[in-house]
Amino acid sequence: MSREIPFEVHEAHRENLLPPLVGTDYSTVSAFGALIIIRDIIANYPEEEDPDTLQRHEESSIVVERQSYADTSKVYTICTICTEDFIASDAVSVLRCDHIFHHSCIQEWGHYKDSCPTCRTPIKENPE
Repeated sequence: MSREIPFEVHEAHRENLLPPLVGTDYSTVSAFGALIIIRDIIANYPEEEDPDTLQRHEESSIVVERQSYADTSKVYTICTICTEDFIASDAVSVLRCDHIFHHSCIQEWGHYKDSCPTCRTPIKENPE
């Protein structure tokens, strides 16, 4: 037995509905019908460029030295990029802001951003 429930489509979204749905009476639509309408709204929603969308660059913008975690100050015990604990034999990189990351994690981070993932300090081995 289908239970009818009230369902209203906000005026701003009516223009994004598929043509067969335009002019439909939305005052009583079944739960399944509501899901179909929502699916169609999402499918036809105009795509916009999100300024926060990350683009992966071919080359990493970060060039930092690699060293063993055992040779660091060990102030930090977790890589905040991958959230894994450091172990003594891990290859890590210490940035000039003193944050420590797995070397492979910070290298991959450099394909997207050129600042410290923790404090946003610009990362340059030899700042100009």
